[in-house]
Order: sequence, then structure tokens, then C-alpha cells
Amino acid sequence: MLANHLLRSLNDAPLSSMDELWVNEAERRYQHFKAGMTEAIPEDKIFSQIREELRWPT
Repeated sequence: MLANHLLRSLNDAPLSSMDELWVNEAERRYQHFKAGMTEAIPEDKIFSQIREELRWPT
């Protein structure tokens, strides 16, 4: 809901169909997290994975 609100607040432009899909996916993932169906990944772990995949220096 927050992502949807933020996207809609950008110049009050209507969301594209792709934007709507991403908002719906974000909401689905958030609901799964709240229901305990998904665990959060710690920030340091996810950023180290991203650096490794992109080969960024630490």
C-alpha cells in the first residue's frame, strides 16, 4: 500500500500496467512476510550477495 501511495504521488500520474504489477508483487510479498510465510534477509547479507554478483569492491 505504501509503494502504491508513493508511486501515485509522483505527479499524480497514473501507474503503467508494469508499475501496477510491481506494486501488486510488493504487496503480495509484504503480506507473506506479515503472515510469517517469508523470512527477512539481513541487510548485510543481501548487500554482500549483490556485491558478489556484480563483483563490486567491498
